[in-house]
Amino acid sequence: MNTSIFQRDRILSNRRLIGGNGIIASALDPLAGIQVNLRFQTHRGDRIPVGLYQDVACTVPATTDGDPIAAWRDEFTGSGLVAIQNISSHRPKLRFEEGVPQVEFDGVDDVLILEDHFQEITDCLAVIGFKPLSSPSAGDGAGTALWQFGTMNDGSYWAYEGNTIYDGFGTNSRRSVASPSDLDQQFNTATVRLRSSTSAYWLNGDVLMPEEAVNISWSSSPMIGGMLYDNTRFAGRISSLIVSPLTDDGTRSLIEDHLKSLH
Repeated sequence: MNTSIFQRDRILSNRRLIGGNGIIASALDPLAGIQVNLRFQTHRGDRIPVGLYQDVACTVPATTDGDPIAAWRDEFTGSGLVAIQNISSHRPKLRFEEGVPQVEFDGVDDVLILEDHFQEITDCLAVIGFKPLSSPSAGDGAGTALWQFGTMNDGSYWAYEGNTIYDGFGTNSRRSVASPSDLDQQFNTATVRLRSSTSAYWLNGDVLMPEEAVNISWSSSPMIGGMLYDNTRFAGRISSLIVSPLTDDGTRSLIEDHLKSLH
């Protein structure tokens, strides 16, 4: 399958994911003062789409329901990072749910690919906001990939059977946890915390997997909406993805609560 490639916003190319402090200055931002190295977010709390473009050069904003998303740019941290899709038929679409903009993936071939600077992170939190469109069948027992951040299919989240989510480390250590209500009836947060030699996971703020001695290596081509390793694709809506080098529980809760507040 021919997938998309990455490009960096030339205007902001002097800022790297690891390098700039990424501290958000606005006093109106709930995350003000928190160091964030990557922040994809569909709106600033005003329900006006931000960072979503119909072209990979980021010159034509996506503003209308159904607009294709060729690029999702971080317009919060100054990183200049952009997740893109060069193939027009593989682009997700802008959707609005109760006025809230979201990026909808079709579960067939829609996917956006990130840059490889995730490899430079050793300790971090990564939080993604998502809502499946439906409850997938059991399939191979793992469901469909929400996003990939680890090498191969390590460290990936899997939405499964509507009210369950999996973490995956290749073919082992796969676990699941039930949510209070079906995941496809609400927006959710899935969180991973990676440290130098351990990993831990949360779903909607509840522990999915406690801290364990499982070392995850960042992928050279992280993806939003699917998995490169086995070509599975997520059918649903993703509204945000935030990565921070701060790994304490206070920061985790703050980011998770912020993403929930956007809906």
